[in-house]
Amino acid sequence: MFEGIPKELPQIFHLTQDFFMTHFCSRRTISFKIVVLYREKIEMKIFHFFVLFHQARRA
Repeated sequence: MFEGIPKELPQIFHLTQDFFMTHFCSRRTISFKIVVLYREKIEMKIFHFFVLFHQARRA
């Protein structure tokens, strides 16, 4: 039934699978970093707003 299928196929498949998993994980990491940076930017804007608001109240 499996005659003619090269024995190297599972190794090639494994490498292909590793490549796609690495690609997926690296894209996931990049997406995570973007989310973290975006969140930090929002937090800095909120912090900056409160600092300005506090300074305006003191004046």
